[in-house]
Amino acid sequence: MAAEARCNAILEQLLGPAGVEVMTWLERQIPEPRHLSFLAKETALEQKLMVSMIKHTGQAAKAAQLAQALAEFASKSPKAPAPTTPPRGRGRGAVSSGPTVEDATGKFNGLVEVWRMVQGLRSWLREQKSAYSKLEADNEERREG
Repeated sequence: MAAEARCNAILEQLLGPAGVEVMTWLERQIPEPRHLSFLAKETALEQKLMVSMIKHTGQAAKAAQLAQALAEFASKSPKAPAPTTPPRGRGRGAVSSGPTVEDATGKFNGLVEVWRMVQGLRSWLREQKSAYSKLEADNEERREG
C-alpha cells in the first residue's frame, strides 16, 4: 500500500510543473521532425497520457528521478530556468534553453519509449483533426451546392 501511495504521489507531481519539465526534456531527446514541430500540440492531453503510461509501464520511480535531477539542475543554474511549457517549433538539431540532464547510461530509456507513444498520439490527433476538417469542408460544399 505504501508503494502505491508513493507512486500516486509521484504521478500527481507529474501532472504539474514537474511533468512539463519531464516532457520538455523528453522532447529534446526525441524531437519531432522540423516540418511537424510547427503544428499544434495538445499539451494537457499529452501530459495526462504520459502520466498514465508512466504508471502502467512501471516508470514512476525513473520519472521522479528525472524530475528531481531537472529541478536540481535548474536550481544550480540561474541562467537556465526550468521551462513552464514544452518547447514549440523545435526540430532536429535545434538548440533549446532550460535544464539539460545528460543520459549517457540510458537510465531513462523507458521514459523515452513512453514519449514515443505520446508522440504517436500527437500524430494520430493531428491526422484526425485534418480528416474532420476535410469532412466538414466537403459537407459545407454539399450544402452550398
